[in-house]
Amino acid sequence: MTSGKTVELVGATQGSVALVGSNVQTTVQLDPTILKKVTDSLANTTDATPADRVFLNLACHDLATVIALYGEPTGVQHAELWGPPDHRGTFIYEYGPEARFVLTVALTDRSWFDQSLRLYTPTATADISWPSPFVDSGLTQARVQRLIDGEETVTTANAPSYQAFREELRDFLWAIVDGHAPRSPFSLGAAVLRWQFEALKLDHARRR
Repeated sequence: MTSGKTVELVGATQGSVALVGSNVQTTVQLDPTILKKVTDSLANTTDATPADRVFLNLACHDLATVIALYGEPTGVQHAELWGPPDHRGTFIYEYGPEARFVLTVALTDRSWFDQSLRLYTPTATADISWPSPFVDSGLTQARVQRLIDGEETVTTANAPSYQAFREELRDFLWAIVDGHAPRSPFSLGAAVLRWQFEALKLDHARRR
């Protein structure tokens, strides 16, 4: 069945691919002429700045976490990207009239990876920090501080983030192979991209 859109074949295998067993391998011969047209098109049709790309690359995980926990925002109150030499950004997403999600991103010359999320509720503050998902020895750390009836309690927990990243990637690949629904649904990814786009629109309007 055709989609009605004009498409061009970038590459294809020489024969059929059998999805049998735990591993599937094949080789795809890419058409160099069509491939160059695709890369040239992507390069020429975007007006994304380096700061925009930093936001798109770094903010998706934080947005996905918050949207998975609390649903989609209701609006973008503030969006600001700046740089160089460092590329930084501050964004405020609205969650109704009373709640806000403040997101900051930065790409600097520091030689380590920082990512953290802080949640405030009327009776508790939760802090979650992630190391680079590509570092085997890194630990995701969670700290929850509660104050109920004048009594303060603090709970901490650690988990290996690298293993969680591998499991998520393995699940995604096998979802492609055997057709099961992945842990992170497509609707979540679409929502993340939608709200990144809304923030970039506001920032670009601010700079005009």
